[in-house]
Amino acid sequence: MSPRPTSHCSAWWGSTSCWRRRGTRSAPEKAQAPPEAQSAFALDGDEDFCVTSKAYFADGRLAIHIRDLIPWSLLRTEALGKDIPASMFDFSKEFLVEPIDHAIVQIVPAVKGDEAATPLRVGKGGAFARLFETHYSSSGQPVAFSIIDGDPQYVQLEVFRRS
Repeated sequence: MSPRPTSHCSAWWGSTSCWRRRGTRSAPEKAQAPPEAQSAFALDGDEDFCVTSKAYFADGRLAIHIRDLIPWSLLRTEALGKDIPASMFDFSKEFLVEPIDHAIVQIVPAVKGDEAATPLRVGKGGAFARLFETHYSSSGQPVAFSIIDGDPQYVQLEVFRRS
């Protein structure tokens, strides 16, 4: 039997107060996007992406790590400043040419192979949940991509369905 978490949040982590977020978004950096993110966009493979990250903690341990990737060509400005909103929806209203209207998430089981795979403190060979979230404008064009890693000791995904 797996150990029971000492903190439990059943709400979506972007809108709950039980998670402790360290600071705000990391300072944006220019980088090439991983293949999962590049495939979401119909862009030249050499395009640089604006990459930021966020970290959420439970019991002093990294529970959720999020990398947000936005093609620089879809930003209104490269001068993002220091006070960048943590929410991708708020970020998009302020900085994207077309703001985010909706997102689709793909949940992928993952196993930590090396330290570069995820900053979560799961041991090598340990399982974790990885979410690929593609953010779309109201015209249906992808405008951002997020890679979300969740430590299964703290993160439980729930589905709500209504008939």
